[in-house]
Amino acid sequence: SQFGQAENEKFFELKKPILTDWLTIYLAGLTLEDVRGDRNLKRIQAQILDAFNQKLFPDAKPQIKHILFKEFAIQ
Repeated sequence: SQFGQAENEKFFELKKPILTDWLTIYLAGLTLEDVRGDRNLKRIQAQILDAFNQKLFPDAKPQIKHILFKEFAIQ
């Protein structure tokens, strides 16, 4: 990365509300069928990855390489 850890943390802290807002709206729009199965979860990860890269680095090459789900609770 072109920034040090402190700069990266500050950058992400400033962008966190934008990412959280987008993610909340995106996930709220999913149905139970949308999240069932490995293929669907991989598609969701790819869509989140693309959206985050677009929002964080709109005029640069994507910097985020992976989205990790620590847990995925369905209610």
